[in-house]
Amino acid sequence: MSTAPNDRTKILRRLILMVAPALFVAGCGHREDEVPRPGLGPDLREVAKTRGKRLEFKADRAGKLYLYDYDTGDFLVSVPVNAGDTFVLEPASNRALLGKQPVDLENPANAFDDYRLYFADNK
Repeated sequence: MSTAPNDRTKILRRLILMVAPALFVAGCGHREDEVPRPGLGPDLREVAKTRGKRLEFKADRAGKLYLYDYDTGDFLVSVPVNAGDTFVLEPASNRALLGKQPVDLENPANAFDDYRLYFADNK
């Protein structure tokens, strides 16, 4: 007994409706073990992260900080730091400070994105 073309179409549609949402959900978002860091070497370590809230980091040694918008894939700033320097990001106000000095962000920050701060030692 063969399945009529109309029945095959119904079965195919049901299969697509069952599988498509799972594929969509699986493809959304970032996996924590696959942090995108284009153009940056493996010597970076993540030192802070936030989801739109204030981020603060105090350097324990000299190096360079890289602020990354995890949602857009944009780097907002890279800035050299000395031991004892404090870096602050206030995403809701699109403001960053190194100590008391404002830091110009290359791309705007907002209160909705995930931000990651990476540190690289001076070599």
